Amino acid sequence: MQGRKLPNSFHRMPIRRTTLHMKTSIGRMSVPLRSTLPLPVPVRPRQWHSSSSGAADRMSILFPMTRNGTPARASSDRRPSSSFLDSANRYLSAASTINGGKESVVATRHQANLRRHGGDDMIHLRRCVLSHLLHPHCPAPANPLLSLHRLLSSAAFPISPKSFVVEDYLVESCGLTRAQAAKVSGNVSHLKSPSKPDAVLAFLSGLGLSRSDIALAVASDPRLLCAKVDKTLDTRVSELSELGMSYSQIARLIPLARSNFRYKSLGPKMAFLLTVFGSFDSCLEVLKMNSSVLSINIEQVIKPNLVVLQQCEITITNLPFYAFMSRVMCRPTKHLEQAVVLANKFGLKQGTRMFSMAVVIFAILSQEKLTKRLQLFKKLGWSQDDLSLAVKNMPNILGMKEETLCRNMKFLMKDVGLEIPYIARRPALLLYSFERRLLPRHCLINVLKEHGLVKTSYDYFNIAMISNDKFMDKFVHPYVESVPGLGDAYASGCAGYGVHQLVLLSKDKRMS
Repeated sequence: MQGRKLPNSFHRMPIRRTTLHMKTSIGRMSVPLRSTLPLPVPVRPRQWHSSSSGAADRMSILFPMTRNGTPARASSDRRPSSSFLDSANRYLSAASTINGGKESVVATRHQANLRRHGGDDMIHLRRCVLSHLLHPHCPAPANPLLSLHRLLSSAAFPISPKSFVVEDYLVESCGLTRAQAAKVSGNVSHLKSPSKPDAVLAFLSGLGLSRSDIALAVASDPRLLCAKVDKTLDTRVSELSELGMSYSQIARLIPLARSNFRYKSLGPKMAFLLTVFGSFDSCLEVLKMNSSVLSINIEQVIKPNLVVLQQCEITITNLPFYAFMSRVMCRPTKHLEQAVVLANKFGLKQGTRMFSMAVVIFAILSQEKLTKRLQLFKKLGWSQDDLSLAVKNMPNILGMKEETLCRNMKFLMKDVGLEIPYIARRPALLLYSFERRLLPRHCLINVLKEHGLVKTSYDYFNIAMISNDKFMDKFVHPYVESVPGLGDAYASGCAGYGVHQLVLLSKDKRMS
């Protein structure tokens, strides 16, 4: 310590010193603090060990001296001093500049917090910021604001546990609905203060996640709020950046990755998926369909399944429904092999699009559901030949819900008068919407026949398969003047409001 030479009498006086032990983001530190008792003679500020010439100046700002050179007593005023605010603001601005200005919004928020807190909190904050200013020789973290966010959120503004309610925090700070917050709050009920989740939200905002994206990410993985920013989140971002992903791409990935974003296996699995599906956008489509692909063992499940698909000449990226392949890749290999055997049993040719579609449908369905569906077709009167013919042309019919299948079959056979062999050769009829397509078009043709406007006998499949615009041009627009209300009645039926208006048009003609 350098300073004015003290009188002998002063050297004999006991000087109280206290040492502040604290753990900061740059290590565990012990800072000797001078007693706040006034000294008999002026003393220059202590020359702290620092490689920076401005350390003493920053020290004097953080711990201002009185006119006689003694450390100033802590003010009872709750508002921080303007000199301290200037110092803290400069530190925040410098950190934001080092990070390219990306965290300026977060820094501004911390600056506002500094003005709202005071008293003991401000004394504690001064000491913590001091530890950052006095050790410029310490290695700087990869992201300067990571340690700053943790410092300001955990050290500066301690909040009473009674004032922090997890469910309210999820709603107000994370953007969840009250119902979502009530559902997931139990996963983070151990949180007693917002310091750690505040740092996580600041980090996510800095990556570019919107409030709705953050709400989606927290709702799907509430324990994300408990993750360590520097050791977990920033590490994941660094690993993904090494794969060539930009911050905006990582921001799009986080809500879909769910809890997998916190695990070390994310980087290797994303690298593998990029090689399989070819691009980041393709991987996102896959994750939207099935995010669990990131939690499946690559060596034991995914790679063996890819071998089975390659042996069947199925190329994932060439399929228009490749996103469904993520569900196929996650199925047990034995089940996938059984799906391939069943596709061959129905006579589908390997290498064709229908064979690939059949393997996907059969692999996604459980063996129990698939067996029940085959039995249902036989119960409805289908022979094995009819069923094989239909599956060859449209494997999707085995994935239909039981209720939908039974209703469409009843309508086509009883109301329209079609037979099973006719339907088997045109299985797409089973997949069309009963309420919005099959029934409204059937009723409209009956109205035209009742009015004598249609005398030609049309094949029902040709009526059902054409697009809505072509159907309107051929069967609606030419007859709107002959049958008032025809267009509105048909539009109401296609909108799902029922066909009672079309039925009334037919009855009116019969009664006239």
